[in-house]
Amino acid sequence: MSCSATARPWRAAKPARSIALDTDDLKAIASFGFLTLKPTLVVLNLADDQSADGVVSAVAPLVRETPHTAVIALPAKLEMELSELSPEDAAEFLQALGVSSSELDRSPRKPTAWPS
Repeated sequence: MSCSATARPWRAAKPARSIALDTDDLKAIASFGFLTLKPTLVVLNLADDQSADGVVSAVAPLVRETPHTAVIALPAKLEMELSELSPEDAAEFLQALGVSSSELDRSPRKPTAWPS
């Protein structure tokens, strides 16, 4: 990729992750450490009575054009309360709620394939 072809997206204020770069190009710019080259994760905080499906489907079109961006929604207050419990108490609490596991447990720690 030529230098001028690489510069065009930055002049248009586009994130580096939106540029199609091959392995050689990535090696050439790796030392710069561009934050916009890294994948992004949009985390939505849900109320206890909110459904993740409706919220995620409403936000997904807004990030669809942003490469390497994923969206998850979770009830942060509930997740915080779960994190403060012992594993045994947390499992009992989840069972009382009728849920098999927390959203954080189901969310990938490091997604291997980000939606494009």
